[in-house]
Amino acid sequence: MSQNVLARYETSEKTIAKAALELDAFPDSCPLCHQGIEPIFRSAWLDNPHVAILFQCPRSRCRRLFLSMYDKNERAYMGGPDVFDLKGSAPWKPREHIFPDEIKTISSMFCTIYNESEEAEQRGLKNICGPGYRKALEFLIKDYVTNEKGVAVESIRGANLGTCIDEHIDDENIKDCAKRAAWLGNDQTHYDMKWEDKVLNDLKNLIELTVTWIHSEYVTKKIKEEMPEGKSKGRK
Repeated sequence: MSQNVLARYETSEKTIAKAALELDAFPDSCPLCHQGIEPIFRSAWLDNPHVAILFQCPRSRCRRLFLSMYDKNERAYMGGPDVFDLKGSAPWKPREHIFPDEIKTISSMFCTIYNESEEAEQRGLKNICGPGYRKALEFLIKDYVTNEKGVAVESIRGANLGTCIDEHIDDENIKDCAKRAAWLGNDQTHYDMKWEDKVLNDLKNLIELTVTWIHSEYVTKKIKEEMPEGKSKGRK
């Protein structure tokens, strides 16, 4: 929905004047907390054909200021009304993928690399985030088999990821998901793609499934250790 604002600008006489402007829309989400909002308008500066608008997030947990940039609509140059279109907002903070604490314990590097890859994806760097997700998967699997399965780091440090999955993971759910994630991850790093009908989200979904199964195994093991069956004998 279009919005009308009053913007200041510098005249040819170097004085400050005001002009009423029409914007195509206000931002509908905060670039810092990423929540849906109706931003608070604070001020505007016109440097024709550009407009910079200072907004504030209304959410009590955020309340941060951000700048939104607008450019004059191309139709204005063809005799249409002077409407300014939203082009983007800054500063921008990437959404962080929150992993369970147990996964951070197993592989903190996986969490770090995954979030760096996700930031690249959010910035539109589609050609480099895929290899990043593939690297994150390798850290997850190798840290998992060393920390949870007792495999020596030296024996798998330079091992092929597929071999590591086949030889050191016995849980079928983890193995099946990790193996397929590795297939798609390899596609992201090679010139020729074998799985042309699969996209980046398929890789992310398989990594997420792998994380879920690893997390479930970890939590189940911990509960069994904390509540051994022998302790309940003699009770009904």
